[in-house]
Amino acid sequence: MVDIEIIEHSKSIREMSFRDAADWLMENYPAGAPHYGTAFQLMPRRSWKRSDQIRLAEHYLARLPFASSTPYRVFLSFMAAEVFVSQIRKFLPDDESSIDLLRFHLGPVMREAATSDVDRALFSRVMAELDRAAG
Repeated sequence: MVDIEIIEHSKSIREMSFRDAADWLMENYPAGAPHYGTAFQLMPRRSWKRSDQIRLAEHYLARLPFASSTPYRVFLSFMAAEVFVSQIRKFLPDDESSIDLLRFHLGPVMREAATSDVDRALFSRVMAELDRAAG
């Protein structure tokens, strides 16, 4: 069930410019703050310019890995596969347990999101990179 706050905020961000909406999300639901997961409920409720997709990704994906698949699923819902992968690669964790958590949640989401052979090949390369990094 979607709560009233989500509905109201969705309407508000759709009325803002792309840039203002992205700024509003990052200011009101900064990465790591309590309830920042609400940003992942709001992001798919409007379209985003590529530059703002990247700004949002740089803000939120810097906290990799996540303990659920939701953030990855949300970003893949509005980002091109190659843009998403470039953002993921920027923030790859170093330690094996974090890489394992990333692989666990990211792998299934990428398999679901792959809409072409090119996407499948790209996602396969990412998973192979993560497998090598995990040792």
